[in-house]
Amino acid sequence: MKKWMKKEIEVLRKQYGKITRQQIAIKLGRTKRSIDNKINNLGIAKGIGWTEQEIMYLKLFYSEKNKAKLMKLINKSWFTIIAKARSLGLSFQRLTIEQRFWKCVDKKSNDECWNWTGQKNEKGYGQLKIKYKYISTHRLSYELFVGDISSGLCVCHHCDNPSCVNPKHLWLGTISENNEDMVNKGRNKFLIGEQHPSSKITEKQAKIIKELLEQNTSPTVISRKMKVSRRIIYHIKYGETWKHI
Repeated sequence: MKKWMKKEIEVLRKQYGKITRQQIAIKLGRTKRSIDNKINNLGIAKGIGWTEQEIMYLKLFYSEKNKAKLMKLINKSWFTIIAKARSLGLSFQRLTIEQRFWKCVDKKSNDECWNWTGQKNEKGYGQLKIKYKYISTHRLSYELFVGDISSGLCVCHHCDNPSCVNPKHLWLGTISENNEDMVNKGRNKFLIGEQHPSSKITEKQAKIIKELLEQNTSPTVISRKMKVSRRIIYHIKYGETWKHI
């Protein structure tokens, strides 16, 4: 068995309780079992005390699962905090789907748009992950506050604001009704260039890239020069994107 050096023991005493045992093991180049045995031999774990104030903070904020806040207040590793919380019988508070929904809604008056402030897809529609699957938040809003959505029906917007989740702005319609509404409101035009939600570059950049390609500059060089991915360069080179300029 590798003998413990004085410096290693000092590091162990200093770091224990601040970082995990696995991290200490990596730092010292030892196995986790070796670290555990030495901690027990030295009685280090017994010396890691908790003040009444730290326990109070733990009881107050642990249910929120606010890792950064707890580590700042208590000044201990997350591993140590979790172990102490479990010994006290504390657990995380599980928010309901409705509570999670309201956390990301900028609610205004009943007639105004309630914009979703959380994750959105490329078209601007809000998304919320429920049971490992992303759900559109305007559909979720309708189900929560209006009623069930029959199979094959779309949840449409009166306001034409994809991030709006105000149930008063939502209505049910078939796919054909949704398409008809889109045509009537002039939203059936294809977006090109910078207006397209997936666009990663400006029209000015696209023109420069085209000029460089015409000068037989390699896509790799252009990619480095323009600080964009080579995929974008190749899409332009083969006419798959920015064909209109």
